[in-house]
Amino acid sequence: MLAAAVQNAEPLAILIVDDDQGVTDTFARMLRLEGYTVYTAVNPESGLDLAIEKLLQAIILDLRMPILNGIQFLRRLRTRPDLPETPVAIVTGDYFIDEGITEQLKTLGASIRFKPLWLDTSCRSRTVSPRRPPARFQTRSTISEVNDRFLRACRREPVDATPVWFMRQAGRYMAEYRAIRERHTLLEICRQPELAAEVTLQPIDRLDVDAAILFSDLLLPLEPMGIPFDFVKGEGPVIHKPVRTAADIARLRAFEPRESLAHVLATIRVLSRELADRVPLIGFGGAPFTLASYAVEGGPSSNYAKTKALMYGEPAAWHQLCEAFAGVVSDYLVAQVEAGAQAVQLFDSWIGALSPSDYREFALPHSQRILRSVAATGVPVLHFGTGTATLLEVMTEAGGDVIGVDWRVPLDDAWARIGDDRAVQGNLDPTLLLGPIERMLVGADDVLQRAGRRPGHIFNLGHGILPDTPVEHVQALAHFVHQYGSLP
Repeated sequence: MLAAAVQNAEPLAILIVDDDQGVTDTFARMLRLEGYTVYTAVNPESGLDLAIEKLLQAIILDLRMPILNGIQFLRRLRTRPDLPETPVAIVTGDYFIDEGITEQLKTLGASIRFKPLWLDTSCRSRTVSPRRPPARFQTRSTISEVNDRFLRACRREPVDATPVWFMRQAGRYMAEYRAIRERHTLLEICRQPELAAEVTLQPIDRLDVDAAILFSDLLLPLEPMGIPFDFVKGEGPVIHKPVRTAADIARLRAFEPRESLAHVLATIRVLSRELADRVPLIGFGGAPFTLASYAVEGGPSSNYAKTKALMYGEPAAWHQLCEAFAGVVSDYLVAQVEAGAQAVQLFDSWIGALSPSDYREFALPHSQRILRSVAATGVPVLHFGTGTATLLEVMTEAGGDVIGVDWRVPLDDAWARIGDDRAVQGNLDPTLLLGPIERMLVGADDVLQRAGRRPGHIFNLGHGILPDTPVEHVQALAHFVHQYGSLP
């Protein structure tokens, strides 16, 4: 990234021409924070006027603007005797550019860039050499000490840059993971410690993230409890014998996770060695409501009708089921900490199906039991759910040092409701990573602005990375958060 000032020279003067006002404003503000003189235009006509009027060292241009497109802009720019060699970077995002247009752009002296925010040599004046980024913004490969900014943020301590990691940061969007899945099922990976550790490490090797999360599945405790399941292509997890009656619940078994899930703990021990000088490891488990929903429904559900029928119709049986899950998950997460996990996250993926009053009656006591048990180990505890816009207060009451926020509520509003005594995690919409990279970064900037650089913000998505996400977008997002998450 370009530095905050220019050594032995006047600041670069840059023109941004883009018809998306949000994109233009975001990039201009950030470049100004780094010491550049930035002019903006939301149409090519005014951009040409500024290019003629100002002494510019670089132009960043959106190719596909209406009325006068980027090629016409460039042709007119190059006819000016005072602007024939001004470097121009074409910001394409994810647009398709055919070979003919590419050749025209090269002829006109422009370069195509897919990273519109961090300029490279094509967009620097030949007579000006920006300084290197400050130490706090250098990549991890240039820093020798262990990266603990994630753990510090969990404790609401000051950090040098906003920490970032992603739910499902190891997954199908990565070619390395897809290659392994061609040879192994999901459960086979989970049951082989060396393989599960390899998958966990894949995003650490590719992304500039501040934490690793154990590659596993939140349903693993079901089988030793007597609830066998499998993953069916196109359907997700399928419970072979759903739990729907008091008799079904009575047959469930308690188990010792250090024995029945020893392979998961072995994976954590492998990762503890591999990650010792890199980033912390997050363990995780499923919350009782979410595990019970899977067990009762037999798999994913759109309305949780069977779950709620048991919950409302047989509340004693429901609480017995959730108590069984709470006991198992409490022991399981404590065992993960003993094996080397430095933080744990409780996932309540389907909790958004409940109202606040139902959460308080049917879910809070059981999640609270788990959260208190793990808190006693002294490691940070993260508490996450989706669809929780109405549940933030009661989830905070249940517990957790860090409360996860999904994308359906602005981060600053969520933090005000959660309270200043908790850290927060979130909350970019995962689907933004599927669109143009510029729009994704505008959304990320909004999250960072709402966090206001207060101690205790961990950047994440509002849920997991989607399978079709370009890995380059994830890389760019992590880089962006580190670069701009702690600027003054």
